Amino acid sequence: MVLSLSGFRIGHYEDETALTGCTVLLFDEEALAAADVRGSAPATANFSTLDPIVRSARIDAIFLTGGSSFGLAAVAGVQKYLEKQKKGFDVGVTHIPNVPTAAIFDLAVGDSTVRPTAEMAEMACLLAVNTCDRDGTVGAGTGASVGKLLGIKQAMRGGFGFASGTTTGGATIWAFAVVNAFGDVWNQGRTEILAGCRTAPDKNDLADAGLMIREGAKRQGFGPTKKILEQESSVTNSGSETTGTASTSLEPSKEVREDQSRETVLSLENSAQTEQNKTGTVDNTTLIVMVTDAALDVISAKKLAQSGITGLTDVVYPACTIFDGDLAIAVSIGKIEEDLTQLCLIGQALVSEAIVNGVKAARPAAGLPAYEEPIWQQP
Repeated sequence: MVLSLSGFRIGHYEDETALTGCTVLLFDEEALAAADVRGSAPATANFSTLDPIVRSARIDAIFLTGGSSFGLAAVAGVQKYLEKQKKGFDVGVTHIPNVPTAAIFDLAVGDSTVRPTAEMAEMACLLAVNTCDRDGTVGAGTGASVGKLLGIKQAMRGGFGFASGTTTGGATIWAFAVVNAFGDVWNQGRTEILAGCRTAPDKNDLADAGLMIREGAKRQGFGPTKKILEQESSVTNSGSETTGTASTSLEPSKEVREDQSRETVLSLENSAQTEQNKTGTVDNTTLIVMVTDAALDVISAKKLAQSGITGLTDVVYPACTIFDGDLAIAVSIGKIEEDLTQLCLIGQALVSEAIVNGVKAARPAAGLPAYEEPIWQQP
């Protein structure tokens, strides 16, 4: 699928060896924008300008990046590019571009010592075009993963996706998603899991993270490795469950219990938590950007961003958790008058479609399977 873009360009740059990258949206003219942040662990920069109460919600570009908080510094490359183009607020001696930035945590997938740089960001700007035909394992979605309740080794690949639609009044909405969710990704209608938490590192059976959590599963997301190792040791030595310890609080779903013995499940839980806590942090984020040529004020743009989060929760479950930094940005670049409710409902559906498209187009890498290409079937 190829999207034609009007009023803005999109560019990607990635390191396919280190499995990280970045994506930039460059607007032809200064654009109005607003954001809705629902996850509890976002990594952002320059987001205060997206608050409706600030003096100006005008932006010049949006930068999405891997590398977690480390990757936020790469926005300097976008600012450098825009300054050369004399884009941004004119302060007499130069122009200061306004570039809201959001990052995903991809350090556990590829080479954690390699993060997107200002040079990579500037290259993404130079490669930006007014069509979008690359999805899956590209740009900021290069190191994305989904379904991490049982740790990264039992996750699957996420990615970058897009979709577009038109209202009855002729306004176009473009939706873009970087899918790096803690939860599972479902089809539209939520009748089937497309990619998510697997029952074991070498199996393709999906565990249904939402069901597991509802039945009492708990994810130990933060804390030193030593503590987890001590808890794992106490379970191993006793040969039974140790009451009150985080390492044994993760209960599998009924479906998993039918396939695996309690001893195997405990081993999987402990190894998953230990592996995840080697970094000392957990961060999962789905980043949404919605661009429309409909005329919006900042309050209407905020409402459109909220509809983007609704579209996210339609196909990602669980979403907006304490382990996620889920957020949506809505941008208005046109003057077409359109009913806001219709715009939001179409935008909601397009965000869901973009998320599903990104996961379906992902490629396996770093020991993680993808929707179309499970690694256990690869030669």
